[in-house]
Amino acid sequence: MALLCLQPSPSRDCIVVACGETVTVAETTSGPELSTVCRHLSISRSPVVCLGFSPSGQLLAVCADDKALKIWRTQDWEPVGQRVIPKRATAVQFTHDEQYVLVADKTGEVARYSTADVSAPGSVLLGHSSIIVDMVRTGVEGQEESLHSDRGRGALNGILHSVIMSLII
Repeated sequence: MALLCLQPSPSRDCIVVACGETVTVAETTSGPELSTVCRHLSISRSPVVCLGFSPSGQLLAVCADDKALKIWRTQDWEPVGQRVIPKRATAVQFTHDEQYVLVADKTGEVARYSTADVSAPGSVLLGHSSIIVDMVRTGVEGQEESLHSDRGRGALNGILHSVIMSLII
């Protein structure tokens, strides 16, 4: 069964839907008649595992099961960069200033990667003792906090718990 990822843009009339290896952007245009234009983005031959828009909506990051991380500029849907990350991603978020993309992985680490220099190595910001299932970025630029949800010891009973980690990014 394919994983379904769905993300509305924070600044445009569009939504991105990923199912399996297919990433589809549906943009609604207004005018004399309301219409929807769909385009397909190519990331890899592996299923998409997570995706996310930058706070301004100008960038979209998509992570695939084969550890590919690809970033597009949403103005023209041109790729900004692509890299292979060391571990399979479970969640992706941008920093407020959009200079970095934060990627959580199945081993419980959160790493930071440059959006401008795809050749720059990533840096691990923090780690958990189990897989991170999702993360949310809060706070203001320069003093951001990240809320992570992991499976912890209660995973066998289906219990999720949250851990708040403060980051200076």
